[in-house]
Amino acid sequence: MITLAGFSDLLTARASSVGLEVRADPGIIADGFRGREPSDARLPTEKVGIWCGTYPVIIAPLTPTAASDFGPQTKALHTQVLIARSYVPPQCVVDMHLFLLFQADSIDDDQAAAIDRLERDESICRKQVFVPRVNTAEAFEAFVDRTFLARPWAEQRPRTRGFQLDQPAAVVREILERQGLAPVAAEAWVRIADAYRSGEIAAPSELVRDLVAAMDESHV
Repeated sequence: MITLAGFSDLLTARASSVGLEVRADPGIIADGFRGREPSDARLPTEKVGIWCGTYPVIIAPLTPTAASDFGPQTKALHTQVLIARSYVPPQCVVDMHLFLLFQADSIDDDQAAAIDRLERDESICRKQVFVPRVNTAEAFEAFVDRTFLARPWAEQRPRTRGFQLDQPAAVVREILERQGLAPVAAEAWVRIADAYRSGEIAAPSELVRDLVAAMDESHV
């Protein structure tokens, strides 16, 4: 069976092979918020923190449960992500990923459905689960194909000071839409936020004005 360290090594090797700089970062797996005492909240006991280019990644196990309920584990993972955010530059928070290793002799329909629900929940960050099969290499390739590691980095799009202009921006738009914002307004808000961070919009009052205007226009 593959260990968490082995899974981390596979991810590191793949990221390096597509031209991403990989470095360890103990901050994103710290037990307490930056400048504070360790948290008394439940946190993952086994975890690895790395950067893959501009993506902060927490690697942790996802343990099978008899009830196929990952609720307590998800809460601990989300708490770890919130702590990690205090160590991550604001413009990289939206790029945070959880890569989870799930190992079991077999996976029934309930477990498969629970994993699917976990991956679909992007309220805190994007979560993707690696389920090794008999052929670990083949399973890993299938996993990578669903992640940012499968992207054509040789032609990487430029990065603004705000959000990357590809997958992360889509995640932000989706979250805004879930909160009730119209799709056209959500897209405008991401664009306006980038303009503010790049200095094109100078004053906070202008930012608020433009955000409100974009929301009002979506209702016309």
